[in-house]
Amino acid sequence: ILLASVAFAATVPIGPVLKVELAKYDPFPAEAGSIATIWIKAENIGTEPARSEVFTLSVDYPFSLPNNDPVRSYGRISSGEDILLEYKLLVDANAPNGTYKMKIRYGSGQVLEEKEFEITVKEQEKDADLKALFVEIEPAAYPGGTAKLTMDIINRNPGTAYFTVVSARSDVALIERNEVYVGNLESDDFDSVDFDLKIRGDAQPGEYPVHVTMQYKNKDSVPLEKNDTINIKIISANEAQQSTRGELPITNIIILVIVLLIAARLVVPLYRWYFKPFRNRK
Repeated sequence: ILLASVAFAATVPIGPVLKVELAKYDPFPAEAGSIATIWIKAENIGTEPARSEVFTLSVDYPFSLPNNDPVRSYGRISSGEDILLEYKLLVDANAPNGTYKMKIRYGSGQVLEEKEFEITVKEQEKDADLKALFVEIEPAAYPGGTAKLTMDIINRNPGTAYFTVVSARSDVALIERNEVYVGNLESDDFDSVDFDLKIRGDAQPGEYPVHVTMQYKNKDSVPLEKNDTINIKIISANEAQQSTRGELPITNIIILVIVLLIAARLVVPLYRWYFKPFRNRK
């Protein structure tokens, strides 16, 4: 019994002794621009109760305490008892990937100890960034005419745009169906959308803006919106007629080919019949 008592005394510190360590944090790794929760475990491994213990968390960039509550106080922590200190940390939105240190000071009265531990941070995932690009307007737009405007919607950022809806409006044209559902656009992806325009009859030749609004959601279902502008060119009615005067519609080309084939079927036998007597005379 004496030997067991000596061994116990050698392994268990006499008096109140706190063992402090980081228990866990969530999420792991902590995400830039988000709130992380950390739990610090304090265990009394000594033989006597720890009384009037004060714990003060000290943080540096990229962390801050959104509630400005670094201090926790406990009146008594019995021998063999452990407690969990919970803190909310705000991680700076621009924090790069890395491991960052923080400290907690603890003790009673003038006797303080310090424990340092590390938190791993990953960069904030960027939301999608959508842009509208002009592709074509066909046929040429002129006052009082109709035309189809085609544009590409591209995603230039790593994040995905979910449930994307594109709408367009213009002061120079009526757009009856002015919303198009695109769906999801992943990073470096694009989709083409068409809008049918009815150009105002009093429009003057020149360049006019078409205002494009792209509404979508990020991975956390947060609604986002991006506005962009593309320009269309309006020409005069005379210019539009001249530009199409030299163009032969595809239906006319098909009819012409059919007529030529029929004519060939008729002309060749007639040619042979007419010149056959001359060949026989030889």
